[in-house]
Amino acid sequence: MARGLAHRGPDEQRTWHDAAVGVGFAFRRLRVVDLSEAAAQPMHSRSGRYTIVLNGEIYNFREWRDELLRAGAQFRGHGDVETFLELIDQRGLDEALSRCVGMFGFALLDRERRVVSLVRDRLGVKPLAWSRLRDGSIAFASELRALCTLPGFDDSLDDASVTAFLRFGCIPAPRTTYAATHKLMPGEVVDVSMGGEVQARRWWTPLAAFSTISTPLSFKDAVDRVDHALAAATRDRLLADVPLGAWLSGGVDSPLVCAMAADRLGAPLRTFTAAIDGGGYDESARAMAIASHLGTEHTSFTVTGLDALSLARDLPSLLDEPFGDSSTIPTLLLARATRPHATVVLSGDGGDELFAGYERQAWYARLSRWCGWMPHAARTMLAAMASAGSVPPLSWAATPFMGLVPGERRSSRAGDRLAILAAALRQPRWDQVPVMLAQTALDPASLLTQPRSWHPETAELLSLRSIAHLSPLRRALLCDLTLGLPNDLLTKVDWASMQCGLEVRSPLLDHRLYELSASLQQQALLHGGQSKAILRRLLGRIVPPALIDPRKRGFGVPLAAWLRGDLRQWMDETLGDSSLRAAPMLRAEAVQSLWRAHLDRRTDAHATLWNAAVLVRWLAAQGHSRLD
Repeated sequence: MARGLAHRGPDEQRTWHDAAVGVGFAFRRLRVVDLSEAAAQPMHSRSGRYTIVLNGEIYNFREWRDELLRAGAQFRGHGDVETFLELIDQRGLDEALSRCVGMFGFALLDRERRVVSLVRDRLGVKPLAWSRLRDGSIAFASELRALCTLPGFDDSLDDASVTAFLRFGCIPAPRTTYAATHKLMPGEVVDVSMGGEVQARRWWTPLAAFSTISTPLSFKDAVDRVDHALAAATRDRLLADVPLGAWLSGGVDSPLVCAMAADRLGAPLRTFTAAIDGGGYDESARAMAIASHLGTEHTSFTVTGLDALSLARDLPSLLDEPFGDSSTIPTLLLARATRPHATVVLSGDGGDELFAGYERQAWYARLSRWCGWMPHAARTMLAAMASAGSVPPLSWAATPFMGLVPGERRSSRAGDRLAILAAALRQPRWDQVPVMLAQTALDPASLLTQPRSWHPETAELLSLRSIAHLSPLRRALLCDLTLGLPNDLLTKVDWASMQCGLEVRSPLLDHRLYELSASLQQQALLHGGQSKAILRRLLGRIVPPALIDPRKRGFGVPLAAWLRGDLRQWMDETLGDSSLRAAPMLRAEAVQSLWRAHLDRRTDAHATLWNAAVLVRWLAAQGHSRLD
């Protein structure tokens, strides 16, 4: 298992087991803070009660280190895990979790309780999965590939997860591709007794941030408070005993993080940009101008369709499970280019989810005012008219409605936009419309021989009682925070970076900053009708207005064009008759018909087709099927 995770921790491998208790831990180390042997894992508490393996970082450990010293603690090194373990030893796991700020997935053996606790951080930055093996024992790991090496691993596929993948381009927690294997939810603890009993509980939930009513702030005061909180979060993430850099785009979030880091680092900051060739995705010129203004040492490189082809051939065998976010390609190439120069990088991930950066979030709020109050029957009638294009007001609304559609599902065809509108109106529960809008493809049932229903299992999205009091904008933000962020964006970033032994830190995903954003009113988040208004105003205090991109672009690739160009032969092979016969859950004639329609430009189905191709290739790479 440890050898299978060598890429995550290239610096050291250690294992430990206690035969009497029936527990074994293995750890691959990436040295970042405290490079000495004192920080090696698995690590045992001074009292001998606890043993831990932790992937990630605890950023605020210095805040309570002196407190622990005064209480009699003794430390061998100066690292975060040793300090965190001592806090657990003195105060217990629950209090330690409540006080920590960080990103982590860890396993903690408590000999006194005879329990191993598996724990994931609040927002799901770091992954952790567990599986019940055929002999009844429990195994866990940061990546599924480590579990798959075990002789007793149950590799039976989960049909509902395949449906979810084709719909979202990822498999949302707690599901995985495998029926007997589960991902921890963000903010979850899974307690495993020595007898194999499993109990799960949430130690943190994003809904907790809405339990207190705050005093409304003026827009300026909101900006000032976010400025202070983000500066503190960035400062905390600069601690490293290895080279540190930052990823820089031409947008808003990463330039803001880079600006705050450059101001506090005390040395020139190394920045890195991936320029996407074709389709208007290249932000490198704007990023270069921002880097010049900030005085960073900047490196940029270009990702082409041929790069995508080269990586596409290897990608399925590298992935733990099917994953369809095509921006994985430039992210992995960016990580590979960064690693020779830095071991830690800062990123701007989280700005859209915390501060209303996606256009679909604002559009759901507006659409809710127009028709969210209608009975479902009335919305269904409107959906039928929208599908037929027979209602002038709906046709007129099609153009601005484009902003509601996620980037990978956008099209210049008004009919496609009306189809998205119609699908939203048909939703029986209006509070579930943001889930539909988070999809990268429409209902995949027509592509599957035996489609399985799938619904989000996240409590925040299922419980009407939990979210009934929230505004439509908050519901949309909560959906992106709990569905898209941990299962797509953060999965992509963690996987791509850790493939290279590169640690990515995201100041905007500090939970204290999230709790602040959750207390802000819609007028502040969408001040003047502008997405991410607070972050834009903050960046405007640092860089000239001409350098701030007025549009939300995202870190995407021109996949629709690449599929018709550099990737066409690869797609033809993947979606050919023999290949699709080896993936019996897909209806070959339906997939091939959609592929021809895409090639003929009768529709833009690149996300759905890419998901199908990734699934076919992944099944072959894992030995579940065969490509002739």
